[in-house]
Amino acid sequence: GLAKPWKAATVQVTYFTYRPLVDRDNILAWLKSSFDAFQGIIVGNDSALTYLPVVIERVKAKEPHCGCIRLVLTRTA
Repeated sequence: GLAKPWKAATVQVTYFTYRPLVDRDNILAWLKSSFDAFQGIIVGNDSALTYLPVVIERVKAKEPHCGCIRLVLTRTA
């Protein structure tokens, strides 16, 4: 963990998929428990996270990273 949690951060989620239709809000809901885990470790409170729009990266179904998610947290305060 960090020596001291950040006061605020942005979260950028990238979802790699072959599917033509993806509900970006459901992806954030699916990751809620992960964001809760950041509380007290990366940020003092999960309400200090600002969620950027989910990025959808189209890949072929057989590519090894299909179905993967990349999370990038950037300290903002």
